[in-house]
Amino acid sequence: MSVTIKNQSKQAISFFNARTDCTVLLLERQGANSWEPVAPCARKFMPQLHFLKTGETLEVNFAISDQWPTGQYRARLDYRVGSETKGGGATTIVSSVFHVG
Repeated sequence: MSVTIKNQSKQAISFFNARTDCTVLLLERQGANSWEPVAPCARKFMPQLHFLKTGETLEVNFAISDQWPTGQYRARLDYRVGSETKGGGATTIVSSVFHVG
């Protein structure tokens, strides 16, 4: 499965990896009362800051295995506008919900 991120803003955006499968996206599965993280990054490393300039795209690939429970999923990106990593909170966007299983 792949998810494409496209920066349609007027500024560069920045975000860290170390999310699902050590990518920049967090996959979440709908639980009983909340969205639960899927396959968090198990490697021990310093997360890297990534940038996406205006108009650029980034394709993120995931290997969905039969070990993933059947259910409703979504992809989540937490980003900041510009190169600032401190200060105000990140903006969160999520994909449309999709079904696995």
